[in-house]
Amino acid sequence: MIKEQGFNSLFENELLRFKSEFQKKQGVNSLYQVAQQFTDFTRKILDGEHDYYKVKKCFHLAEEVFKWGNRTVKNAIVNIFIYSLVNKIAEYNYVKDLPDNLLNEYKKQIYAFGI
Repeated sequence: MIKEQGFNSLFENELLRFKSEFQKKQGVNSLYQVAQQFTDFTRKILDGEHDYYKVKKCFHLAEEVFKWGNRTVKNAIVNIFIYSLVNKIAEYNYVKDLPDNLLNEYKKQIYAFGI
């Protein structure tokens, strides 16, 4: 199970392929700050680069963190990552690419909003 303390290092290790683009900001240490930075990184890819591979990698990483995370980690993924990207995922038609757990959380979000 991934706990809050392992969240930061997991993102840093998994995103080494994107190291030149994903640089952890100074002073970003809390679970929610790292989740927000990861969300901003994913949004930048969705908005600017439209790089299918990178988007899929971000979704896969968020899925793994959600699947193996404790309740606090799962809440960070749902309340920051999914909530912030609901409209972008729909706008760029990436719904079909969401892994199962993220897709379920995405559906909860859109039904809650009535989108």
